[in-house]
Amino acid sequence: MKSFSNSELPEQLYTAADCRDIDQTVITSGAVSGYELMSRAGQFVFECMQEKFAQAKRILILCGTGNNGGDGYVVAGLAKQAGLTVTVHATKPPTTQDAMTAREFALQQQCQVVDIQSGCDLSTELDQADLIIDALLGTGVDRAVTGYLAELVNSVNSSSAPVLSCDVPTGLNSDTGCIMGCCIRADLTVSFIALKAGMFTADAKVFCGEIRFSDLQVDEAAYQGREPRAKLLLASSFKSTLLPRTENAHKGTTGYVAVTGGTPGMLGAVLMAAKAAYRTGAGRVKVFTHQQHASLLALHCPELLTECTDGEFEFEQFQSIAIGPGLGQQDWARKLFAQVMQANQPLVVDADALNLLAQEKQKRQNWILTPHPGEAARLLGCTSQQVQQDRFAAVQNIVDQYGGVCVLKGSGSLIAAEGRTVRVCYAGNSGQATAGMGDVLTGCIAGLLVQGYRLFDAACLGTWLHAAAADSNAATNGKIGMMATDLLDQIRIQHNRLHAN
Repeated sequence: MKSFSNSELPEQLYTAADCRDIDQTVITSGAVSGYELMSRAGQFVFECMQEKFAQAKRILILCGTGNNGGDGYVVAGLAKQAGLTVTVHATKPPTTQDAMTAREFALQQQCQVVDIQSGCDLSTELDQADLIIDALLGTGVDRAVTGYLAELVNSVNSSSAPVLSCDVPTGLNSDTGCIMGCCIRADLTVSFIALKAGMFTADAKVFCGEIRFSDLQVDEAAYQGREPRAKLLLASSFKSTLLPRTENAHKGTTGYVAVTGGTPGMLGAVLMAAKAAYRTGAGRVKVFTHQQHASLLALHCPELLTECTDGEFEFEQFQSIAIGPGLGQQDWARKLFAQVMQANQPLVVDADALNLLAQEKQKRQNWILTPHPGEAARLLGCTSQQVQQDRFAAVQNIVDQYGGVCVLKGSGSLIAAEGRTVRVCYAGNSGQATAGMGDVLTGCIAGLLVQGYRLFDAACLGTWLHAAAADSNAATNGKIGMMATDLLDQIRIQHNRLHAN
C-alpha cells in the first residue's frame, strides 16, 4: 500500500461525501469488496500503531456502529494476533455487514469485546491503557456530539494514554475542520482512500496530531472526474510556477514595491512589510508613510526608499502596492486608502485597509486580500465565529463579493480565487500568534508580485514561504517567543531552497 506521512502527503483534499462516493465506486466496480477495503484500512492502522507506539502492550479500542468501528475491530484482531492485550469497547453492535464481519474476526481472535452501557465510566480502563484507538465516528459526524458519547470523548481527552484516531478524530467535521460539540484529541490520525479537507484547517491541527495516509491500493480510476475540494500547498506545489532569476538581473528587472501605511505609533508595521518584500527578492522597496517618522525608517533599514505623505503620492512607477500595515482608520489613512484604490497596479490589501474596505465596499480583480477571521467577518458582515465554522465558504464568499484573490489567514490558511481550486497551507505553527506576522506576509506577497508572479501564484507562494519560515524557526528555537522579524531571514532561505531543488 502506498502510504504518506505529514511531510509528503498528496495534494488532493476531498469532502466526506466524495470519500464515501469513491468508496462505493471501488466496491460496486467489483475490484475490491467493502470488507477487503476495511481489512486494508485496519492493517494500515495496525502498521502505523506498531511504528509510532511500539512500546504499547495494552490496547483499548473504542468502536462505533459504522464502518469506522469496523476498522477498529480489524485492528483489534490483528493486535491480538500479535500477542498484545486488547479490549474493545463498542457503543452499540455494528449496523453494517462489513463491520459485523470485522467484529466476528476480532471475536475469533479471542478479543474481549464489551458493549458499553450508557453512563458507564471508562476512565480507569482508559488510564490503564498504553494506547487508545478511536474508531467511533470518523467522517460520520454530522451534528454535535452529545450525551454519553460526549462524556466518552471527554474521558479520552482526560486520560494519560496516547490516542490514535482512525480516518478522522471523533467530533471533527471532516469538511470544515470545526469541532462538533467536542472532539477527541489524537496524537496520530491515520486516514484512508482520500484526505479530507477539514483535516487541515480551523481546529484540525489541534485534534489530528500527526497525519498518515494510505490510498489502500485503490485504482486511480475511482478518483477520475472528481474535482477535489481543495489542494494542499507543499514545497513540490511550486515546481511549475517558480520563476527563475537570470544571472543578468538587476534592481530594475526584479521589481519595485510601494508599501503604504504607518500611522503615528505604527512605524514597525510598514518596516516589517518592506523588509519582507526585500527578503522575497524585490529589487527596490519604497515606503510611503506618515511624516512623523518617515526619516526614522532609514535608521532601521538603509536599503529602503522613504517618503512622507499627507495621503497622496505618485504610484505609476511601481509594479505592486501594499496597503494596510499600521495604516489606522483616521483621516490620513482614509485619504491614503482612497488614493491607492485609484491605482491600476496589483494591490495587496491587509489590516486596516481591509477594515476601510468593509466600510466602502468595492470589487476588483487585480488585488490580493489577506484577512484574518476578524477582518473577514467585517468584510462579510458576520461574526468571526461564523467565518471559522466554515472557512472554505467564507474565503469563497469574499472572492465572490470583492473579486481578486483572498488569503484567509489562520491555522490552515486558505487561498481562493475565481475558477481556481482552493489551496490550503498546512505549514506554520502557533509561534505565529504574535503581532506583526500579517505585515510580514503582506510584504512577502507584494515582493513576489513585482517579480512577475500572477496574483494567485504570488499569494500561494508567499503564504507558504511565510509558514515554512515559521516552521524552520520553531524547529531551531521553539514556538514560544517567536517574533515576526524572526521570519525574515528564514523567508530568504526557504525561497532560495525552493529554487535550488
